[in-house]
Amino acid sequence: MIAEHVPNRQWDVHRWVATVRRAKGGSREAYWRLWGLTHFLTCSTCDSAFPVCELDMCAPATARLSRRPTHSSPDDDL
Repeated sequence: MIAEHVPNRQWDVHRWVATVRRAKGGSREAYWRLWGLTHFLTCSTCDSAFPVCELDMCAPATARLSRRPTHSSPDDDL
């Protein structure tokens, strides 16, 4: 299967940035949101790439880990 990008001609980057700026409370917050959307890391559990803004929620790794049996002990919270 090959994915094909089809641009949305109605999408306006200036309007999107203004919306993010209003929602996040300013230019600095909008900058970091955009930075987090455009920079990627690799999950050490499943080796898949994900945007920095989703640092705490790697979906493939979370799904894989939730299928494993867990053995917790009182020391795990330390």
